[in-house]
Parts: sequence; C-alpha cells; structure tokens
Amino acid sequence: MDSKEAARQKTFNAEKKISIVRIIVIVFGTITFFFLDHKNIQENLAYPLLVLIWAYGLYIPLFKPYEKYPVFTASWFTYISDSVFATLWLIATGGFYSPYHVMFYTSIIAVSFRFNFSTTLFTSALYTVCYFGLLMYMGQLQDHEITAVVRMGFVFIIGFATNLITSETLFQTQQKVGMEKLMKEAQEHHEKLKQSQQKLKALNEKLQLKNDIFNHAEENAAIGSYSWDLATNNLEYSDNLFRILGCEPGAFKPTFETYLEFVHEEDRPAMISSWEESLQTKIIRPKYQRIILKDGTLKYLKTTGRMAGEGSNIVVIGTIQDVTPDMELNKVLQQKNIELERSNNELASFNYIASHDLQEPVRKINTFAKLIEDKEPALSEASAGYLTRIISSAVRMKHLIDAFLNYSKTDSSPLLYEFTDLNLVVDEAIDSLKERIEETNTTVEKLELPVLKGAKIQLQQLFINLISNAIKYRKNEVSPLIRIHAVKLHASQLPPHPAGAGASEYWKISVEDNGIGFDQKYSEKIFEVFQRLHNREQYEGTGIGLSICKKIAQSHEGFIIASSEGNGATFSIYLPA
Repeated sequence: MDSKEAARQKTFNAEKKISIVRIIVIVFGTITFFFLDHKNIQENLAYPLLVLIWAYGLYIPLFKPYEKYPVFTASWFTYISDSVFATLWLIATGGFYSPYHVMFYTSIIAVSFRFNFSTTLFTSALYTVCYFGLLMYMGQLQDHEITAVVRMGFVFIIGFATNLITSETLFQTQQKVGMEKLMKEAQEHHEKLKQSQQKLKALNEKLQLKNDIFNHAEENAAIGSYSWDLATNNLEYSDNLFRILGCEPGAFKPTFETYLEFVHEEDRPAMISSWEESLQTKIIRPKYQRIILKDGTLKYLKTTGRMAGEGSNIVVIGTIQDVTPDMELNKVLQQKNIELERSNNELASFNYIASHDLQEPVRKINTFAKLIEDKEPALSEASAGYLTRIISSAVRMKHLIDAFLNYSKTDSSPLLYEFTDLNLVVDEAIDSLKERIEETNTTVEKLELPVLKGAKIQLQQLFINLISNAIKYRKNEVSPLIRIHAVKLHASQLPPHPAGAGASEYWKISVEDNGIGFDQKYSEKIFEVFQRLHNREQYEGTGIGLSICKKIAQSHEGFIIASSEGNGATFSIYLPA
C-alpha cells in the first residue's frame, strides 16, 4: 500500500467515525429541540432544516458517497456545508440561546479528522466569523460577548487537540506504510537476489561443465593450453600442460625460462630465435621441439599461438600438443617409403631383366627348336615329341613373361584420368576381339553405360579381359552370351568389401555370361596372380587376366567382385560415380 492509498483509506475511516458522531449529535439535538422554549424558535425554518439534517446524516453512513464522489471529502465542501448548516440551525433555534452551538465543535472535529492543521485553523476562523456575524445580526453579541469568545475559543482548542491526534495517527499510518513498503521492497530485492543467485549457480555449473569438457578434450587430444601476459610476465598453464611436461598441475611456477629447461639443448637456440622473431612480427608460427622429462623420456611437442591486444597490453594465448606418436609414426612411414622406393627400384630392374634378359633366351630356344624341327625331318618319334614340348614350353614361358609385365605395368604406368564414355570403351574392346567373337559365335548385349572419370586404356583392358574370360570358359555346344549393363547405387547399398566406400555414389557395371561358372568359394581366389581353377589342357591362359582387372578397379578407387550360381558367372565392377 502506497502513501496515497493510505491517506485515502484514512479519509474513509475518518468519514465513518464522523458519520457516527454526526448521528449521535443529531439524535440528542432532535430530542433537545422538542424540549426547548419554542418562543424563540423559527419553526418555518427549524423543521425543514431538521429534516434536511436527518436526511444528510443518514445518507452519508448508508450510501458512503465519499467513496465514489471525491467532492464529499474535499476541504472546501466540508467547512462550507457544515458552517452553513450550523449557522442556519442557530438562527432557527434562537442564536446565542440555541444549545446547538456544539455543532461547530462537531464540524471542526470532522475537519480535523480529514485534513491538516492549516485547514483546521482556517475552518475555525471561518466558523468564528460566522458565529460572531450571526450574533451581531440578531443583536445578541453585546449581552454575551465574553461567553461567545469562550465558545469560539473552544473551537480552536478542540480543533488543535483533534488535529494532534489525527496527525499522530497519520504519522503512524505513514510510518506503517513506509515499513510495509520497505518490507515489500526488501522482499522483492530478496527474490531478485535469490533469482540472481540461482542464475549465477546455473552459469557456474555450465562453466564448470564446459571446463570439464575442455579438460577432458585436452587430455584426449594430448593438448595443453597457456596464456602469457607480456606486460606483467605472468604465464599460466592448463593442468594438462603440466602433465604433458611430466609434472603434477601447479608443480612449478610457469615461465619461459622454466619451459626452456625441458627443451632439448639442440632445439633451444631455434626456440629462442623463433620467439624473438615472433615478438618483432607479432606472428607466432607453429614450432616443433623435443623435450626431455625428468625421467629421461623424450617427447616431441608442437607449439602454436597468437597475440591479442595492442600496445604494451599484449597477451599470448596458445596450445602445446604432444605429437610424439605422430613423429614416431612418421619415422616408421619414412622408413617404409624408403623400403617401398627400394622395392620399386628392384621391381623396375626386374621388369627390365624380364623384358630383355629373360625373353632373349626364350626367343632363342623357340627359334632353334623350330629350326631343328624344320631342318631335321628324320627325327625319331620320341625326339619329335620332345621338340614339340620344348617349343610349347617356350611359347608358354613367353606368354607368362608378357602377362607378368602387363600386370606390373598396371600400377607403374602414368595414365591420364578423364571423363570417359564406357559405351565407346566397350565398343572398342569388342572390336579388338572381333575375330574371336565371330569364331565362337558369341553374342554381346550392351545396355546404356555411364560416363565416368577414368583411364581409357586401363578400362578398355578391363573389358577385354572380362569378355575374353567369358568366351574362354564357355559351355560346349552352347553359343556364349555376354550381357553388359550398369546401375547407380548409393554408398550404403554397396556389398561388404575391404576397400571401403570413399564416394557417396557408385556405378555398378555388371558383365554376365552363360558359361560354366565356378564354385562360389573360389570367388576371391580367382583374382590372385597365377591362380587357375582348371588345368592348362582344358583351358589355356596364364591365370593373370583377372588379377589385372582387380588392379585396374583398385587404381580407379573401386573394386570388383565375382559371383556364380552354377549357370554362368557375373563380374561386378564398382567405380565412383
């Protein structure tokens, strides 16, 4: 409750009290009126006034107009209406001889209950003027001057005393209202403080959670963080940075000098020089250094950071990562690269030997064997058979060397990868096998194939090998039928394979035949080098054609699988779309 509302409520309470006093005065006044000597009473004025006074006296407590109409509680309405009623009633009931001069006391009490001291003083003076004016008008002042002064003196005394009481009550009311307001404000402040504390607690919990996540991330990533105020030379480490240095958190006061004590003595000059350069350029470049822990353990660390601020207020913030596993792995990788390079050189040397030194004796064996066959017709049947075997073995040896060279060149030959139309590639492969296809009465059905990025020469070799393979392993007395078609798949639709999916979409190119097929348990073995499921007397070949197909698919970041249900075989090549 504010002070304005408190004053309003005080006025209403005063009106209630005044209404009760007014009724009592009217009741006793009416009784007294009928016992008066009616010789001095002006009845034509007294009776209407009496009725009006009763109407007014009952209307106020019954209907409480002061709560709806502020004019009833206005100071001017109070002292004017009361003074007019009191004066008229005194005229009607005998002036000085009227016992109703006490109405002035009741009226002044009403004013004191409602208003402040200045209004009460003004009203008392107004009533005094009215009273003395009335007595002068009626010619009664000279006979009763002293008594009239005493009566009006009582008006001032009653007004002053009543005002002291009401002022004290108002002060107590204001004090109570003030206390209630202070208590309300204190309660509101307490609630706001409580809410702020709850928010602060929630923020602290979030901050603690973020710190825990950050610390956990540092530990998992083997990273420590630091901040360095260059103006105050205050350097701070995260807990995990202490652990990276082989110490407990807070084990020593971080400084640049103490960090240098961990750095390998061969790396310290470069570390100092790099830091001096960073101070000049305000750029911190990543640095690698070796550190030695107290137990002698050697670690490799990577230092990064940046400078923030201007002028002399520069702060360096950054991270230090333990890259020891990466460096050790890099060493192993470098060693493997050296070994691989050595192996490649040896393979290149072997290819040269295979293509020159090995083929030359084979050619000579084949040449001289044919010369003997041509020049010596009188050989015995056994000798002729031996000679035929020598020529056959020489030819097979040459085919093996050629196949091996083709296999080794699949990875080593530099090729141009560009968008290639597989329709043209398959057509060229069919054209190169035209004679073989016609001899065996083979039918090749090709549906629409995609355009994809690849090496045209290798892709052509891939389809030549697969079509040749289908013709070779045909059924007796059945014309070979080869169907080639393609469909696009999402990576999630790929079958299980060791290579994994590197692209989001793939083309599945299928080459199906109606040949003899194979046992499904050999679906991986048939792609191994020099592996055959049939002997050479049944089906000729080197056992390397499908191995070349596998290497070509892998070089295109794809893979190839084979399947057979006993009635033909299907080779599916999966290449990135």
